[in-house]
Amino acid sequence: MTRIILVASTVFLLAGLALMGYYVASGTTVDADGFLVEEFWAGGLGILLVFASLVGYVLWGLVKLITLSRSR
Repeated sequence: MTRIILVASTVFLLAGLALMGYYVASGTTVDADGFLVEEFWAGGLGILLVFASLVGYVLWGLVKLITLSRSR
């Protein structure tokens, strides 16, 4: 179970960083009507995935700590 949590957290972290990189690289523009055009979904989803990966790493650490303390 700990390997699944660790792999999923790593995938979430890499995907989140890639989405945030896409958000920064895509830039923002203003169209002819004066509306701001940006890839806001990529930034928000990237932050959400990075946060989910941090929660997963904390959960992985707690599971490892509990299994280590129970084995003694």
